[in-house]
This record gives sequence, structure tokens and C-alpha cells, in this order.
Amino acid sequence: MILNPLHCLALHHSSPKLLLTLLVVPMLLSVLLTACPSPNPGVGQVVAGDTLVLRLDDYERTQELRYLGCDGKHYVVTPAEAGNELLMVKLSIWNDRARSVLLTLDAEASELRGTIAQQNFSPVDIDAMKVESEAPTEDEIELERHYARPGAPGGYYHCGKWTTSPEVQFLQASVNLDQENSLSGWIAYEIPVGTQLREIRWGAGDTIYIRFPT
Repeated sequence: MILNPLHCLALHHSSPKLLLTLLVVPMLLSVLLTACPSPNPGVGQVVAGDTLVLRLDDYERTQELRYLGCDGKHYVVTPAEAGNELLMVKLSIWNDRARSVLLTLDAEASELRGTIAQQNFSPVDIDAMKVESEAPTEDEIELERHYARPGAPGGYYHCGKWTTSPEVQFLQASVNLDQENSLSGWIAYEIPVGTQLREIRWGAGDTIYIRFPT
């Protein structure tokens, strides 16, 4: 496994029974909750490719991403261009069939597409855009926790070591994902405010399309 120690990924082993549960339960819930639609349509959908299985866990628009870095410093990321916003997308990825898949999670790993032609957006480089926040307020620290989660049994790979501590999870690294293993994390895209979302084209290790309801 090769990981960038400046980023933090949730990586764990899933048995076939657990994988089946993870795939089926969200689909059942989507049927049961039809009368109470999610504020983010499409959340929970599962799409299978030839090798990988992806689930759209969440997505949200924001003007700033705040997080606690692996170096213990507080960082904030804002759009580079006026009139833009960040779209944060959380995905879970399973290796369902191959013995091992190398996932290069860079600017070419995925593409977010809007409903208008030529609206194509690559993941932003969080490291290149981050600015240190030297004295964050309590409210700002609470925003940091939104992109952190407690460790599960077995722990997570975080800042170059295994830990059960809360962690930031960005899908921005290179990972050898073995069969029946999975990872989850956030991807950031910079888009014009109000962009209507059509789909995400996933291209790392497989080709998969996640489509947003219109």
C-alpha cells in the first residue's frame, strides 16, 4: 500500500456477507424513504462496474472546507475563483472482483459533469489550495469535525499509521485496494455557484457513472 501521509483515508476489510449488506440495505432504504426524500437526491445509490462498486454517501455545497491536518494544524480551503463554490462528495469504493486494484486518486480519477455541455470539473488539489487558519473559533472547529469520523474496529490508515482516532478522509492518494477491501472519503470539486449536477464519471481502476436525479 502506498499512501500520501498528508492525506487520510478510511480503509477496511469487508467480507462478502458484509459487502452484500452494504449494497442491499441502501437500496431498500431508498424504497422505504420515497415518501421522505433526502435533501440530497441520489445519496445512497450503489453502482457496480466490472471490478469496483461505488456508493454515493453524501454531497454538499460549501464556500469553505475546514479540516485539521495530519500535522496538527488547522486549514481552510476556499474557491479559487469568485462566483464559485466547493462541491464536497463522499464516496465509498469496494474492490469486488480483482485480486488487487491500484487506485490513483488524483485530478484524473474522476470528473464531475453538469447538465450544460462542457461543464466538466476535475477534483481540486486540496494541498495546493489550503491556507493555515491560525486561530479558528469554536464554530470553525466544529466545521472541521464534519469531515472527521471516529475509528472503527481495526482502525483506519491515517497520517502514515494505523489509528482509531478521529480523522480527515480525502480521496487524494495512491492506494492498492485488495479484493473484498473498501475505502471511503471526500472529494472536492470547484464549480460555479448553482451548477446543476448531471453525473460523476469515475475512472480510477474502473469506469463507473454515478448519475444525479434530475
